[in-house]
Amino acid sequence: MVTEEGCELTLAAGLYGTLRTRSFRARVWARDGDECTFTFAVKRLAGEWLIIVSNQPARKALAAYRKRWAIECLFADAKSRGLRIQDTRLTCPRKLDLLMVQVTLALVWAGRAAADLPGKSPPPQKPHG
Repeated sequence: MVTEEGCELTLAAGLYGTLRTRSFRARVWARDGDECTFTFAVKRLAGEWLIIVSNQPARKALAAYRKRWAIECLFADAKSRGLRIQDTRLTCPRKLDLLMVQVTLALVWAGRAAADLPGKSPPPQKPHG
């Protein structure tokens, strides 16, 4: 990649010395020779990197990722970590619709019950939001 200043860097070199959050714009070449300019938004988390590559400014890209991550957590609760709706063998559309309504109600009820726990504070927020 080539930064806006014209420096040709590897991603590792672009991240060197980053302590917490960094963003930069760089040109990346495709195999067919075309080039695209992207924004790299980088956050260091506990022992790993969160790297978001987007055509949006860094703040917008990170905000969109936060919203997307909340949706991913909801899907994980409905599927692999919780209600396992992917294991159903239903093929009838009416029955599948009824199952989805029940799953939705269960997730809303569980979220509401967790929010109403007296004396409990919300779980700590991860660094990426």
